[in-house]
Amino acid sequence: MADKIYKKLPGILQTDTIKNFFEGTVEQLYSKANIVPLSGFVGKKNSIDKDVDGAWIYEEDVDKEFYGLTPVINNTNPDTELSENFIFYDEFVAILKNYNVDLTDQNRIFKNHYQTFLPPIELNKFLNYQEYYWSTTGPTAISISGTSSDPINVDVDILGKKDYTPTGGKAFRNGMKVSFAGNYVINYDTYVGNEFIVEGVGQSISLVAVNVSYANGIANPQTSKDYVVLGRGQTKMFGVG
Repeated sequence: MADKIYKKLPGILQTDTIKNFFEGTVEQLYSKANIVPLSGFVGKKNSIDKDVDGAWIYEEDVDKEFYGLTPVINNTNPDTELSENFIFYDEFVAILKNYNVDLTDQNRIFKNHYQTFLPPIELNKFLNYQEYYWSTTGPTAISISGTSSDPINVDVDILGKKDYTPTGGKAFRNGMKVSFAGNYVINYDTYVGNEFIVEGVGQSISLVAVNVSYANGIANPQTSKDYVVLGRGQTKMFGVG
């Protein structure tokens, strides 16, 4: 074997650092090529290619043999409409292994096409149905009234606030039904005589009128509601169509 190029350097320069540098750079220019030229096809065979010999380059392991160059998962970018995020079979199996998926029988995992279904429902009510109950009449409205010295301005004192506690009453909670009474309520015609469901406590309080439903952001007065669904942190109201 011919001497390495770095051996021709003065002895003082034949250090491990110089040797490693020459091995990765200069030696490559004077070494014989270790590339084997091949001619053939790689990738997944179709049924018509089953009996073709000599045209295919066989891989070193089973995964590459059957799944080489074939992505398992990829998605289409909604803006560019181009495919992206390709995940190949061996990478996908490695991901499943990290999630403790049983890979003993991979045919069982991949033999069928799977689809997910996400209906337009509140999943918490569907999964934890035991935490909810149906009420045909709904919650009883709590009457709130002001005084001559302390009138209630709903738009200023309640709406948009994080919390509110009426004088001598209970603090507002989501799902609570309230009504306003008496002559000491600002915007009397808007609030007095109507019932409201409290929403947004802790962030921004809003009052949803019980006798009004909304479609596409437009208020539509209704004579009654079919039912009112009360959830943790929010209220859903459904009107008669």
